[in-house]
Amino acid sequence: MTAPVSAIDAGCVKIQLDCQHGRVVAATIQAERPDVARVLCGKPADAAVALVPLIFALCGRAQGRAAALALAAARGIETAPHLDAAVECEVLREHLWRLLLDLPPMLGLNAQHGMFAVALRALNLGARDTLAESLNDPFWNQLMAALADQDEPDTILDDVEALLPAMSAHQSLVFWPRLTRALSQAPLWQGLAAETGAYARWGGQNPAGAPPFAARWHARCAELWSWAADEAKVDAGGTVSAAVVAPGIGRALVETARGVLMHEITLDPGGYEVVDYRIVAPTEWNFHPQGILSEWLLGRAADDAGALERFVSSAVSALDPCVRWELRRN
Repeated sequence: MTAPVSAIDAGCVKIQLDCQHGRVVAATIQAERPDVARVLCGKPADAAVALVPLIFALCGRAQGRAAALALAAARGIETAPHLDAAVECEVLREHLWRLLLDLPPMLGLNAQHGMFAVALRALNLGARDTLAESLNDPFWNQLMAALADQDEPDTILDDVEALLPAMSAHQSLVFWPRLTRALSQAPLWQGLAAETGAYARWGGQNPAGAPPFAARWHARCAELWSWAADEAKVDAGGTVSAAVVAPGIGRALVETARGVLMHEITLDPGGYEVVDYRIVAPTEWNFHPQGILSEWLLGRAADDAGALERFVSSAVSALDPCVRWELRRN
């Protein structure tokens, strides 16, 4: 018997820090996420796909679209890469929420509920000029200045960031012929624990020379400006595609607010029932045990527990998990 949707825990990112001599000497990061296969396998395919956006509280449109496109591909109907208006709107809404409601209190500023309402209305109406006007509000300069004052990781100019490149569902088959359980839990690209999300979609471009945390927030702003200027192109947030993996197996890729989302569905020979279902979500990329978060945390000063916790909170927020997170330290 499968568990009801309401019984599914969305998951948690668990961070364990081992500290010695006033420094973080080891960081163990584990993203625990639900195994949707146990819920969806054995169900009629259309009913299973309808459940997907109900299972995931965040990015429900992206999750639902990925499920529907993967099912269509399993039935032989592929989808060329394009910007999906509904998913694109969801991506930008998530950016606005994070930038105007979540980030300001972290930096000692007030959440901007009024500005958020105006910007969201402009987004929903497709009023690009109105959104651009909102993005010119003086508050944004105040927010960027506060970002510049937060504690940031030490960086080395020669560091090369592992960023997951934009790709279509067809192109993904070159790297991952099938989505496996192991890949779902700890995905790798060419052997690397790569980062995904707005910053990766912009190829790590950082014209302002912002430090790591701020650069991730700047990338979200850039996607908002790109839409307001009607300059968003395929590979930006909201891009979707789907490909046939093999007869009865379909894969979809969707660029969500937090990064690339991959769904792969396997149907029974009759094409009626789900035999297997795999999801590789952005959180598994961005909170990989060997990912960028570990690099930021290793070597950090640990004498001041409060300062360390604030630093971890800033790091986690810059990468933006789609589930809760918890920190433990020795």
